[in-house]
Amino acid sequence: MNQEQIIIKNFELFKTQAAKLGAKGGSILSYVDNNAERIMLAPASTKRDYTCCHPGGLVEHSLRVLQNAAKLRQVYNLTDSVATSSIILCSLFHDIGKVGTESKEYYVDNASDWHRDKLGVYYNVADRFQHVPVSQLSLFTLSKNNVEIDIDEWYAMSVVGNKSVREDLPTQGEPWISVILSQAVKAACVQGKGKEKVISIQ
Repeated sequence: MNQEQIIIKNFELFKTQAAKLGAKGGSILSYVDNNAERIMLAPASTKRDYTCCHPGGLVEHSLRVLQNAAKLRQVYNLTDSVATSSIILCSLFHDIGKVGTESKEYYVDNASDWHRDKLGVYYNVADRFQHVPVSQLSLFTLSKNNVEIDIDEWYAMSVVGNKSVREDLPTQGEPWISVILSQAVKAACVQGKGKEKVISIQ
């Protein structure tokens, strides 16, 4: 498969998994359909040395997080206490803010050839979003699309990747979904680090 085919294949898998949210997902499937090209082509980071910094990277990374989270749920014997819908919601949509808002892209192409060629900085975060954590943009998107988010899911998505909020060690009483999401994201970042082409997720 060429890169375009892989991007489309990954996106179809993303949609198939998102559809499993059912009524809990509100109108998120309509959002995904209405923003299909933006979601399909969004990178997951700004720099070549980071994870999935290429078109299709956001979906690839999110699917990898879902795979990791599902495995961790099994390993920790949490199939009865952590819902499948929580795993899907938090894994696929914790970074959906990287798509931006309806009127503004989150990532913009880096116009500096020097920064692209010498430093591998392919994208910049748009000025509009410099002060907004991705987690908050993601939760904003989910809220606008009437997704049912319980307090544990909200906490998990709001702190993942936010070092100013989350310590490496879980806090007392931290919900399992938060622990799983944090570990799944960290693993996915390592798995996708430095890759310059989209990879098919099975």
